[in-house]
Order: sequence, then structure tokens, then C-alpha cells
Amino acid sequence: MTWTGADAISPPDPWAIACPRCGATLAGDQDWCLNCGAPARTVIAPTPHWRRPILLLLTIAALGLGGLVAAFIALTNDDPPPSLTITRTTTLEPGAAPPPGVKTVTGPTTTAAPGTP
Repeated sequence: MTWTGADAISPPDPWAIACPRCGATLAGDQDWCLNCGAPARTVIAPTPHWRRPILLLLTIAALGLGGLVAAFIALTNDDPPPSLTITRTTTLEPGAAPPPGVKTVTGPTTTAAPGTP
């Protein structure tokens, strides 16, 4: 007896496997599960050495940011205002002591001739 048409029974696929995630039957030429999308015969390798370039970029960015902050601080660092010095000329009586906290300077005295500034 020969089976043809709709009555024909196809033999099971010897390469058929079950999906590792959902358990659906996968044909022999099927690499991905059509039910859940998981790889059946395909192995996805992890990207090697991805941490070093990212660490390098983050280090460069941190150093650059530190340089910008240091330059900003150096350019905007205002000097403190100069201390206020008041100079007043006072004539002391001979032999009198100056008040406390007053600095006395002795030196040549000049007198201007009358009529000159």
C-alpha cells in the first residue's frame, strides 16, 4: 500500500529538537525558536574585554572634567581686597610716648619754604 496526498505521514525529523526555553519542537533547519525567539542552535558569545575601553573612557572624562573645574576655579579666584591702611601724621611732644598700636617712623624732616607747596 502506498501513501500519497493528505493521507501521507511524514517520518519524524531526526534533527528536530526541543526549544531550550519553551520546549516547542524545532525543525532540523531551524536555528531560532519561532514561539519564544530563543536561540536553539546558535550560541551568542559574550563581547570580550568590553570593560577596559569603558573604564578608559570614564577615566579620561573624569580627568578632563577635573581639569575644567581646576581651570574654572583658577580663573574665577578673586584676590582678597587689600587691607585698609590709614596713615595720619601726628606730632608728638618731645619725650611723649605714642599711643598703643601706633607705629612711629623717625626720619629726616623736611620743611617747605613759605609759599611753596
